[in-house]
Amino acid sequence: MALPFNSTRNPTSDLFPDDKSTGLFFLYLITHHTLSSEPFKKEKFEYALEKIMEVLGHTAVRAKSRTSPGLDLTVKGQRWSLKSEAHKSISHDLIWVSKWMELGKGKWKDDENDLRSLCDGFLHHLGRYDRIFMLRCLSPDDSLDHHYEILEIPKAILTIAKSGAFTMMHKSKQDPKPGYCRVSDDQGLMYELYFDGGSERKLQLKKLRRNLCVFHADWRFQTPIPSVDP
Repeated sequence: MALPFNSTRNPTSDLFPDDKSTGLFFLYLITHHTLSSEPFKKEKFEYALEKIMEVLGHTAVRAKSRTSPGLDLTVKGQRWSLKSEAHKSISHDLIWVSKWMELGKGKWKDDENDLRSLCDGFLHHLGRYDRIFMLRCLSPDDSLDHHYEILEIPKAILTIAKSGAFTMMHKSKQDPKPGYCRVSDDQGLMYELYFDGGSERKLQLKKLRRNLCVFHADWRFQTPIPSVDP
């Protein structure tokens, strides 16, 4: 646990208000990677944040149900939703949440208006939590050198989704037809909502520009290599 690590912390972060809090999160990361080369993912992220918030003197309670829609952790009365990203093709500048929510079995065929109705469900889902934090593993293929960051996705940029451009993928063989909602600003594409009509019928958040998010902290470290003194 005395291994060195490099961490950058946003001085205005209320998630990691001091070096003690970033150091505590590092302990969870290094403990995990001492035992596994797999990325530190969502369930452990939830547990680590809960315990760190308690150490900082905050009331923190994880959701009782693993299927609670969107809500993962309640801290000081605030409802938090936690996400993670660790796929092999991860981009530093573009964020992908492969499953934001399930889309259920409502009306959904091949009409763009069906996508707008599904977007209403997304906006309703957003109403179940106040803040959204994302843990990103930026080194998923490296078993020795690790780089993680935690960002906050502002709800305000997601609640304008209904103003986006909806497109149904009419040539797709999926049933129901998948489609997109693309939201843009004066700098170009902000993000895409992808309505995946596959077997899971899920909503994905794709190509979210990282510069639209709030950086809280990151960590760079190496996995210790076991050795035996001669």
